Amino acid sequence: TILIVFVIGLIDDLKVLKGEIKTILTVLAILPIGVGALLFRDKIVLGRPWVPIIGRLRLTIAYWLLLPFAIAGPANVVNMLDIFNGIMPSTTLLIFTALLVSSIIHGSETGIILALIWMGVLVGYIYYNMYPAQIFNGDSGSLMVGTAIGSIALLSHMEFIVLIALFPHLLNGMLILASFRGFREHREVKERPTTVLSDGRLKANLSPSAPTSLTRLILLVGGDMREYEIVLAYILIEFVASLLAVITGGFS
Repeated sequence: TILIVFVIGLIDDLKVLKGEIKTILTVLAILPIGVGALLFRDKIVLGRPWVPIIGRLRLTIAYWLLLPFAIAGPANVVNMLDIFNGIMPSTTLLIFTALLVSSIIHGSETGIILALIWMGVLVGYIYYNMYPAQIFNGDSGSLMVGTAIGSIALLSHMEFIVLIALFPHLLNGMLILASFRGFREHREVKERPTTVLSDGRLKANLSPSAPTSLTRLILLVGGDMREYEIVLAYILIEFVASLLAVITGGFS
């Protein structure tokens, strides 16, 4: 599944795909996990998410109907927030940390192993992507990492925990989709949610036709900021979301 989404992102990096097509393709990327769950029922068990207070649920039809979005959702919202140097590895590293802690609490060996692997990857990579970035993620990188988050959530039954940890990304995605009334490739956007001032700081675009995003809201509330300050604001927001994910996961 991760390889499929990586290839989709690579194609998008080399030859721009429309937002709708990219989303549909990432939805179809769930097939390897779905087929694996059907063929190896004793090893891959889906439909048993941990929910606070209630514990583990046993879902059937509703779960399988929502299953494709468990990959497409994280992949695309992580990709949509990959707008500044270092923001993708820093925020997702916190999410993988939340997954690791929650997996330890619930005794999920799968979650522990996979979370540690991706944490190691991001720790080694983040230095080269922080401002000024020496290596860029591209759609292939951000989609791949988002897919890894969704895949671990499914395989370790941490869907609800990831939903909370991904809240900043989900909020940003919903704001953008509401502004565009649908999916839109970022290269097709004519007016940006932010403008660059002469001193390099970013300012919220006050134009009525400018799309709404979480970055625009941060600038409206906090005032003009430099790129690294916005990234720090996102890291703080993600830290709170990941902490809440771990706390709520502890009641599952």
